[in-house]
Amino acid sequence: MNSGSWRERWAWFVRLSGSWRSLVASVLGLLEAREKRVREEIEGLREEAGRVQAALGEAERVL
Repeated sequence: MNSGSWRERWAWFVRLSGSWRSLVASVLGLLEAREKRVREEIEGLREEAGRVQAALGEAERVL
């Protein structure tokens, strides 16, 4: 079985590992961007919840 010289195998490995690193970096970038959007959405929902609670408290005082 001839699988090529060690240089050919090494070159193949280096090309493949570079592709994987690039793919992993891309996936991590997408996950970080999604996490940022979700955190911003959560912050907005917390602010809205605070406003709703304040309005509810005011409405209860009026009753």
